[in-house]
Amino acid sequence: MNSFYEHHKHNIQWHYRCFDRILLNGVIQPFQRPERVVGFFNTYRQLYPVTRQTLRGIAEQFQRWVSERAAMRKIPVIEAPKGRRDDFVDQYFERAKPDQVVVILKAREPARIMIAIGDKIANRWHLQIADRWVTQYNFYINDKVWGRIFVRICPYLPFSARVCLNQHHWLANRMRQQGTVIFGRKITKRYRGKLQTEIEDMNLPNPVIRSHYANGFIKQYVRDHLILRTEPASNNVKDYGVNKAVENLSVLRNTLSAITDNYLKVQQDILETFIDRGELRKLAQPTITSTGKRVPGLKLDNPRQLAAMHALVRFTHIAAANTFTTAQIHPLVIEALGCPPERYSLASLRYDLSKLRAKGLLTRLPHSRRYQLSPQGYSISLVFLKLFERIYAPLTAGLLNPFRADARLQHNRRTQLDRLYQRVVDDLDALVRAVGLNLKAA
Repeated sequence: MNSFYEHHKHNIQWHYRCFDRILLNGVIQPFQRPERVVGFFNTYRQLYPVTRQTLRGIAEQFQRWVSERAAMRKIPVIEAPKGRRDDFVDQYFERAKPDQVVVILKAREPARIMIAIGDKIANRWHLQIADRWVTQYNFYINDKVWGRIFVRICPYLPFSARVCLNQHHWLANRMRQQGTVIFGRKITKRYRGKLQTEIEDMNLPNPVIRSHYANGFIKQYVRDHLILRTEPASNNVKDYGVNKAVENLSVLRNTLSAITDNYLKVQQDILETFIDRGELRKLAQPTITSTGKRVPGLKLDNPRQLAAMHALVRFTHIAAANTFTTAQIHPLVIEALGCPPERYSLASLRYDLSKLRAKGLLTRLPHSRRYQLSPQGYSISLVFLKLFERIYAPLTAGLLNPFRADARLQHNRRTQLDRLYQRVVDDLDALVRAVGLNLKAA
């Protein structure tokens, strides 16, 4: 179990893990190759060549079939709205029966289709796959097992399809069967409220933490005022070393689950950082390598070192197991330093990283240009940053150059953090006076 859950388990009444949405692409493999399509029409339809009109006629036949069957079953076929489709189709699911198609949305969407290119006069044609915007049909279904799903079908060859499954709906169905109560009220047939899982937009009241890596990201947000949801996602699972195939679903789930654990562990490190108690002096001392090279130690107030630590502890690297290249973090260090790029080169960054490597807090992956920050290195970086920015720097500013206007501000109007800092400053002044070190004005 991850440390985030262990720390907050007394405040968590229930937790679960599942896929959010699973998109399954369906294809007819022989129709992915133009020569196989030509062979199909020649063998089974005694038709050659395959013209543009032939392909258009097949699509029109499918559209007529959908319209006729939908009319027979009284299924509405309507144009897709401009806004969120999930919100739009809510009304059609209110009284839906199990395994029922509740509505069909038509929309022009991108698809890879088979097109015919040739000469009408000579009647010579050849087929090829191309990306086109065409009318596709989205069948929204109240599946008995999965709950709300939709199936998108393209009426043009090679008839690609996509099935969208929502495991939150699947889980809700299983829990309804078991009579489980989640929100304090049991859901009955008389309930007419909204029961739906949605991906919140960034402009909504609840903030979303989103950390990107390659073609994927992990995000965290509050759901239904009570649920803290953490979701990794990817548009290319090969970024995580998993091949695209349904049989790899369990491997993908384990990989994404590990990413979630790592994300929560890092958050817990930020929430509960322990200050070094005895090794700080060793970290500040130089390191002598096995070859006799002397590497400077880590200094608590070194701007370049703190800027590098700022870049190392960013959430961006978490999905990649805290690995990175110097080229990736170089702009981040420059941003933290607030200096022009020419004043801090890649060589300077490698020199600063060598100090962390000498202390065993950072390693370079074998046969690679990537580095990896160890768990201890991550914690030490947080300690250095918090000690300097939250303890030493503000207290020093309060002692040497306090804002005079603050002294005229009523105590109860100051923030809690300012009151705590002021208490430390006052106690330090009292200590200095008590030991006879009070400096008199010259």
